[in-house]
Amino acid sequence: MNRIGMWLYVVAFSAALFAASGCVTGNAAGSNSGAVHHVVVCWLKSPGDASARAQIIETSKSFSSIPGVLSVKAGSVIPCTRSMVDSTFDVAIVITFKDRNALSLYLDHPVHRRSVESVMKPLVGRTVIYDFSGDI
Repeated sequence: MNRIGMWLYVVAFSAALFAASGCVTGNAAGSNSGAVHHVVVCWLKSPGDASARAQIIETSKSFSSIPGVLSVKAGSVIPCTRSMVDSTFDVAIVITFKDRNALSLYLDHPVHRRSVESVMKPLVGRTVIYDFSGDI
């Protein structure tokens, strides 16, 4: 398995473990401190559309201006024929936040809301999101 395939596998596995325990906010599952990773996997309405991919990646860069965002990474799928690797998506975005509170603030931030309405909704047909805490 290549590095990206392994990384996506680890992210998905970690997110599944987090989801299995229930999605909690605030301090209900412990401290609000520690980095939080928000993984957004997108399938375009027009699969493989290079222009749409570029628009999503470009708008993702604007998220770094939102308070509490530590890093933003976005890119296109790497095609793969191995059965355990899902390479059916078009774009993935990984945003790291200072803590859970920063993730909550990001969700309602005008920069995020505008991007969702003007870019994501018109271009993306399906989205899967994983949120998890910890260092990677």
